[in-house]
Formats: sequence, C-alpha cells, structure tokens
Amino acid sequence: RLHMMRKEHDTGRNLRSMLRNVIPLYKHDGIILTPLTRGVRPGRDEASFKHKTDNPIDVLLDLSSGEPRLQLDDGGVLVELGAALGCGVGFDTSSAAYQAFAAGMRVYEAHLGPVPHHVIEVRCQLEPGQLSLSFVRARPDKRAPNNVVTVRRTMQTIRDHVEIDDVYE
Repeated sequence: RLHMMRKEHDTGRNLRSMLRNVIPLYKHDGIILTPLTRGVRPGRDEASFKHKTDNPIDVLLDLSSGEPRLQLDDGGVLVELGAALGCGVGFDTSSAAYQAFAAGMRVYEAHLGPVPHHVIEVRCQLEPGQLSLSFVRARPDKRAPNNVVTVRRTMQTIRDHVEIDDVYE
C-alpha cells in the first residue's frame, strides 16, 4: 500500500507567513530552502539549505564486534564518526528508546539471523571536544548513513546556533 502526502511549498515571497501560519498546521521536523531557479533535486544539493529542528544525523550502527560502532559514508567508504569529525563521540545506549530497539533486534535476530548493520537516526549535542549522541529511531527506509559533508554541515549549524527564525530575519 502506498501512502502519499502533499508537502506545502512557497516561492519565498511569503516565507515569514508560511513559517508562522502554514507550517504549524503540520507535523514536521524541518524546512528545506531551494533556489527558485534550480528546483528540487534528489540527493545532496549544494545550493539548498536544509534545517531540521533537532539537528539529527543518520549513522550506520555496526554491532558486529559486540560494541556499537557509528559510521558515516565518505564517498562510498564507511568511516568512523569520531575520526571523520575529529572529536570524541559518546553514544547513550542506556536510553529507553535504544533499549527497546536493541530488544527488538535481539528478537529479530533470534528468528532470522544476525543483522550487523542498522542505519539509525541520532540527536546530536556538541560539548567541548565531544559529540554526545542519543538514539531517536531506526531508519529501515535508508540503506546508507549520511555523508561526512552533510554531518559536518549539521555540526556547523549546531555550533552557529542557527534557528529557523534566523533563516528569514
């Protein structure tokens, strides 16, 4: 069964009104600003600006060694998240959400065999020299994690404290 949803869009002439009046009517997690002359393109578009309210990233969770390893895509090669960003990474495996995910994976694997890699969405919090991550949800709709460039841009957005109101002010 296919479920489709129409997304609201505007050419930017009335962005402030859209942000205040239209977007609050829908469940959403961000906004994408695309140059009018380029249109919407699949994949990563250097000319677009994507702002998500909680700055999540999608990482590959590798459990093959027994300990969670978080990886990103770097041109088709998987790289460790901490090495790619040049900082320490803390991943909270004690949260109820992660424990529920892990329990579900144990049941799944007991019946169907091991699944060593999962793309998951994590919420980021920057601290001096450390990136703290908390599990948000599994992403079975994705086969690959975010690209290193995308994650670095997300980290810069967090460092710059960019809020959606800053976009149109």
